[in-house]
Amino acid sequence: MDDGRLDLTPLKPDQEHVDRATEAILARTRGTLAGRQRMQASVWREIPGWGRPLLATAALAALLSVVVLLRVHPPAPRAHVATLSEEAGVPAAFASWVDSGEPPDPATVLDW
Repeated sequence: MDDGRLDLTPLKPDQEHVDRATEAILARTRGTLAGRQRMQASVWREIPGWGRPLLATAALAALLSVVVLLRVHPPAPRAHVATLSEEAGVPAAFASWVDSGEPPDPATVLDW
C-alpha cells in the first residue's frame, strides 16, 4: 500500500466538456422547467382550462340528482291535467278566461 497522494488530475474534465454537458442537460429540461414556470404564474390562468371538465361534472351531478329524486319521490298520478295558468296559481275562474283568450263577462267578475 502506498501512503502517497493519488494524482486525480486526469479525471478532471476540461471546461469545454462541462459547458457542453450543461447545455445538453438544460436543453432536455427546458420543457419541464417551462411547464413549472407556467404553473407558478397564476391560479387564475388555470381556471379557464377547467371549464369543460367542470361543466361535464356539473351535468353528471344534475343528472344523478334527478334520477335519485325520481326514485325517492316518484311523481304522483294526476286525475286532472292543469293548464299553465292553473299551475302558475291563477284561480280557476280567471284561468278559464285567460286560456280562452276572450274577455270575461263583467257580471261574472263582480260575482267572483
